[in-house]
Amino acid sequence: MYCVIQERQRKKPNLNGHYRDLEVYSSTIDGGLPMYTYRYASERFERPISTVYKISIHQSKRMSGVVAKKQFVVTTVDYYSLAEQGITECVKAEKMVSIATKLGISVDFLWELIAKKVDPLEDRIRREYGQSIECQTHIKHLFILSEYHAQKEKFARRYGVSDDTYDYCFNVFGEIMNQAYIDRIIEAHTWREKAYNSSYDDAKLLNPAKSKYNNEERLILHRFYRDLSKIYHPDRNPKGDTHNEMVCLNKVKKEWGL
Repeated sequence: MYCVIQERQRKKPNLNGHYRDLEVYSSTIDGGLPMYTYRYASERFERPISTVYKISIHQSKRMSGVVAKKQFVVTTVDYYSLAEQGITECVKAEKMVSIATKLGISVDFLWELIAKKVDPLEDRIRREYGQSIECQTHIKHLFILSEYHAQKEKFARRYGVSDDTYDYCFNVFGEIMNQAYIDRIIEAHTWREKAYNSSYDDAKLLNPAKSKYNNEERLILHRFYRDLSKIYHPDRNPKGDTHNEMVCLNKVKKEWGL
C-alpha cells in the first residue's frame, strides 16, 4: 500500500491570483464627511504554473496467484492550493474516512501514507511560491491591513470613539486625511476628561450635603450619566445634532447632585 502523485497540466491559465494593488477608497454619505476605507484594484496576478497533482492510494494483493490492484483517488489539487493551503486543507474528511474504511486502516495511518509522499512536494512548492512577486505582494497587503485594524482599535480606545471614526481621519496606509477632524476629536476628548475629573471627584460624588440620594444611589446615577454622555456626546455623533440631549443630560446631572 503506497501513495502515488501524478502530475497533469491545466489547459487554461489561472487568472484568479491575488490582487496586485491595495488602494484607498473614499465615500461620502448624505453630504457628510468623506470616509476613507480601502479596496483592491481589479487587476489580479496571473498564475503561470498550470500543474495539478492527482493524489491516490494504491493497494496490491495477490489472490490465487493473481495480483489484484486497487486505486483510491484522494484528491486532485493544483500548485497554488498546495502552496497556500497545504494538503490537509484540500482533502475532505469524509473522503479520508471512506478510503480508510475500504482499505481497512485508520485515518491516521492513511494520513501518514499521504504525508510521506506529499510533504516534500509541498515544501518545495511553498519555497518556490514564497519567492514570487504575487506571494510577497499578498503578504505586504496582509501586513498593511493588520496594522490598519490595530490602529483603528487603538484610536477608538484612546479617544472613546467608534472604530469607524478612524476612517474619517486616516486612510488604510495610516496617512492623515482630515487633520481638522482629528483636532476636534482630541479637543472633545480633552474636554470630556476634564469634565469627568471635575464632576466625578469621589469626595464630591459621595458628599450627602449636595444630593438627596444616598451613596449607593449616587453611584448608580453616576454610571447612568457616564453611559448616556458617551452615547450623546457630539464627538460620537459627527453626522447628527445631539446638542439638546446633552443640555438635558447636564441639567439632570445637577438635579441628581452629581
